[in-house]
Amino acid sequence: MIRRPPRSTQSRSSAASDVYKRQTPKPRREIISRFDKQVMVYLKHNSLMKAVILGLLLLHVAHQQEYSEQEIRKEIGMLIESQFVDSYFIGCGSAVRIGHVETRFNLHATKFYYGKKGSGQRFVTGIRDANDPNSLWLFKEAFGEPPCRTGKRIACGQRVRLEHVVFNKNLHTDNHYNAPFTTNQEVSLYGDKGHGDIDDDWIIVCTDEQQDYLKGGTIFGLKHAETNSYLYADNKNVYTEKNCRDCPVIGHKVVSSASTMNLFCYWKVVGVRFGGDA
Repeated sequence: MIRRPPRSTQSRSSAASDVYKRQTPKPRREIISRFDKQVMVYLKHNSLMKAVILGLLLLHVAHQQEYSEQEIRKEIGMLIESQFVDSYFIGCGSAVRIGHVETRFNLHATKFYYGKKGSGQRFVTGIRDANDPNSLWLFKEAFGEPPCRTGKRIACGQRVRLEHVVFNKNLHTDNHYNAPFTTNQEVSLYGDKGHGDIDDDWIIVCTDEQQDYLKGGTIFGLKHAETNSYLYADNKNVYTEKNCRDCPVIGHKVVSSASTMNLFCYWKVVGVRFGGDA
């Protein structure tokens, strides 16, 4: 049996480690109190969330003693947003995160550009991170139409554009370039300061034919108005070190536009920032 040496013979680092292990974690109440004001702002807007949020906090206190303040903040932020989104009518001016139903990745754009075999425009991909600001998109009027009224509900079957909130360019495809690793059309960002062309237009195809307007809980397809193709991602086409050496988008899903609608063309709003109504 290995005997533990007397404390006097332990190294300084070992002693420090032992002291660290004996420290009790800060009470959860201290962490919770730091962002209590932020939580209360949300509670004023929706009393239903009170029980849900407090319930979540109790779970953290009782069963997840090692959760950090940052982790709790993230959990609460996602919970607050999820309480709104399913019953939320998506409106013109709504900044949203759009999730791929099958893979649960979010529609995303990067600061990097397609190479010589592509359009040279910015990559559009899918990522897992739910809080990345580069996954925010703004619903707005179709090309050539007058600006839509902020908050006006987006209808199923409506022709729209999706502008990237950070880069101020539009979700775009055409039949000039193929997406990487597939014969589907390349999907990219196009335009400048929200201005683009008619190939930025997409049609909202709601899977529920009885539904009139787009909600957070609506499963829908995005049909490209000019080429009749559908925004697409799957479990197979992913950027890796093997197929994209030293690539800046390793781990991202390839997003493309497919000629026919299928299981991998279904999307859903998974987060809302502003615009629209409940």
